[in-house]
Amino acid sequence: MADNIPEVTEPMKINHWQLGKTIGSGSFGKVKLAVHQVNGIKAAIKIISREKIRQRKIADKTRREIENLRLFRHPHIVQLISYISYEVVALPSDIFMVMEYMSGGDLGEYIHKNGKLQEHEARRIFQQLISAVDYCHRHKVVHRDLKLENLLLDSENNIKLTDFGLSNFMKDGKLLKTSCGSLNYAAPELLHGHYYAGPEVDIWSCGIVLYVLLSGYLPFEDDREMVLYRKIKSGVYAIPNCFSKSVTSLIYKILQVHPMRRATAKTIMAHPWFAVDVPDYLFPKISDEETSIVDLSVVKEISEKFHVREKDVIMTLAQNDPYNQFSIAYNLAVEKKRSGKNEIANLYSENFHLMNMSDISKEHPPTSKCNNNSTSAKPTSNEIKTTVYKSTHVNEERWHLGVRSSEPPEVIMIQLFHTMKSLNFEWRIINPFHVIVRRKGDLQSPKMILQLYTIERNNYLLDFTSSVETTADTPSDLLNESNGIAADLNPNSSTALNRPSTSAAMHQGPTSTAGSNTDAAPPSSQIMQFFEMCASIISAMSK
Repeated sequence: MADNIPEVTEPMKINHWQLGKTIGSGSFGKVKLAVHQVNGIKAAIKIISREKIRQRKIADKTRREIENLRLFRHPHIVQLISYISYEVVALPSDIFMVMEYMSGGDLGEYIHKNGKLQEHEARRIFQQLISAVDYCHRHKVVHRDLKLENLLLDSENNIKLTDFGLSNFMKDGKLLKTSCGSLNYAAPELLHGHYYAGPEVDIWSCGIVLYVLLSGYLPFEDDREMVLYRKIKSGVYAIPNCFSKSVTSLIYKILQVHPMRRATAKTIMAHPWFAVDVPDYLFPKISDEETSIVDLSVVKEISEKFHVREKDVIMTLAQNDPYNQFSIAYNLAVEKKRSGKNEIANLYSENFHLMNMSDISKEHPPTSKCNNNSTSAKPTSNEIKTTVYKSTHVNEERWHLGVRSSEPPEVIMIQLFHTMKSLNFEWRIINPFHVIVRRKGDLQSPKMILQLYTIERNNYLLDFTSSVETTADTPSDLLNESNGIAADLNPNSSTALNRPSTSAAMHQGPTSTAGSNTDAAPPSSQIMQFFEMCASIISAMSK
């Protein structure tokens, strides 16, 4: 009789989570809808097979996604509630990522079902996207796979960014070269196999997303992969007649083939089309204390909790290791502190300080790795051809922006600090190879960013970058991106080397065939002061 009783299969439980139906699947596992048995909250649980991770050698990919989502707290980034390494005897090990449940599906499905958006609705979603992407970049993470399918919708059609599997940490002194993400959203420099810093490739993808939101189809598409490559590299795309002049000028600024001419998150935020009805919560005003490189009150709190010296915490933070317990505790504490503040602060820094020479790391700036992987995605959309628009394309020149040297990096930085001190400059330290500089005691002095990069073995580049902001609509806003002076620090030579043969002013964009606005240029006096500061540092270091 007992043999006739049907077997009862109980629903699977993970801690307090009751797993339900499968709502997604991929090559490494499934995503299941789950409900918390105590509070009834719904979640999406991503089940990843450890064995498949080992076989396909994607342990780093999974770790990056978990670490990034653990640290992020943003209204438009999917939150990782918890992750569980669940092992059962005689069963393979799995990783369970418990994430926010988004009931609206992804933005790609929504556009496919409902078509293009009205301009005001596209603006609202694009504002949320830029807020999320800027948050990632400020926390030294580049996503590298921004596309409609990775933007999930909640019940009120607000987006949340997800899938950080291809993301990477941006480290000062290290450029990236890995080509990844979906082909239709990939920036030209990825297809060329060029080095890139990170944020510029995400910004290009944001421009593609904006174009699709307003048109319902991709700007670059072709069934033939090589033809698609050529289109993206040349920057040729169609501007529909329904696009307003203002949004056309913004798309033009974003979809620039040359990354140095491409809009940044700041220039996008300042654009008239973007700046309409921006909710305050997307870009909260933060105090100067919060924007300083190290919040000493948080450092003190961490040192007391971990029973270590404050100096040890600061030195750990300078190493930019996101997995270190001090770094994790610091980032979480700063985010918690920031979210509780409502005051609008003084924009000027009051605590620029000099670096102790003993704080300079003995490690070299990390060397870039070359690893090209590309994933193509089949485009699906209508063919609507209107005005043909070509982004400005420049010759493939080797640009050296800053000071090149074959001296050891710690020697270069020590020489730099001595030089700045002799010139009566003051600076703020991001890490031992990255500083922000201005003239001492002069609040009107332009700030200059100095960063040491590894170009190749025993060859380093000290980059000079102006912090003068510009919203110029033409590509001449290259001045805002990287104003470089080239010089040789070799003791046997004091001559300038590898100067760009073409000045920034010569790279003017074409007269807009689809409309653009003309914004104010940065004050010439600020730019001249920046050049004077560059010249004084280079002259002193070359002696």
